[in-house]
Amino acid sequence: MPSIFTKIINREIPAEIIYEDDEVIAFLDINPVRKGHVLLVPKEESRRLHDVEPALAAILMITTQELMLHMKEVLWCDYVMVIVEWLEVPHTHIKLIPCTEDNPLSLWEHESYADGEMADYATRLRQE
Repeated sequence: MPSIFTKIINREIPAEIIYEDDEVIAFLDINPVRKGHVLLVPKEESRRLHDVEPALAAILMITTQELMLHMKEVLWCDYVMVIVEWLEVPHTHIKLIPCTEDNPLSLWEHESYADGEMADYATRLRQE
């Protein structure tokens, strides 16, 4: 069954599209964290970013950066929070959320490492 994003791409349901090319589409989130919250979606449906072809992943990142700069200019925000997601909708998407320094966005609870645990994680991540 196609995702809701595929239905937007196919124009089966409406969306406030702000950018589109042959590979990606960007539109306003209907349930924004902040006004101006944009979703950037590859037109090719894939569940997770690591499932996306490398060339398309590069296009996603370049388009993300271009949208971030544009959003900073036209929405007068200090920065744009970027989150790569697939949980709420099983279709890779990038959330671009405008933020200001006086109203930062924090979405995560933070964890702490036990003694020596950080070195263990670093060792595992350095492995070839």
